[in-house]
Amino acid sequence: MTTNIDIDFWQDKIHYEIPATRLLKLSITELKEGSIFMQAPLAENINGHGTGFAGSLFTLSITTGWTLLNHLLRKKQIESSVVAGNASIKYMAPAQGDLFSSAKLNIDEDSLTLWRQKWKMNKAARQVIKVRIESNQIICAEFEAEFFIKPPTLLK
Repeated sequence: MTTNIDIDFWQDKIHYEIPATRLLKLSITELKEGSIFMQAPLAENINGHGTGFAGSLFTLSITTGWTLLNHLLRKKQIESSVVAGNASIKYMAPAQGDLFSSAKLNIDEDSLTLWRQKWKMNKAARQVIKVRIESNQIICAEFEAEFFIKPPTLLK
């Protein structure tokens, strides 16, 4: 179970490590071991057409995935560094209201075993995460990113 302390920790972390998230007023509304919900007000993420700025949707998406994966790793007491690799986004409709992102992730023991095998070969493990962004209950964007997970032994 995740507490408000967990949300506060990750909210502070993303605002410190990714300063743009503070300017865009991205906030975590729910965070569990396998799921996350974030939001951002349209007013701080608007473009010249009065809809959500594509760069803000991308930033919200990548921050959602990064936070979810890091939170899960911390809950499993796996010290690591997570960086995004390949990422793509499909814009499906203009965002005409506040932005809401969500993602789910289930890491089982088989996945952890594969990660450990990669780490033993001095390679980063990989994890794909999909994020959905909605505005006014309409899907505005679908995002997919491959994150690289490096354990402490690969960080030096």
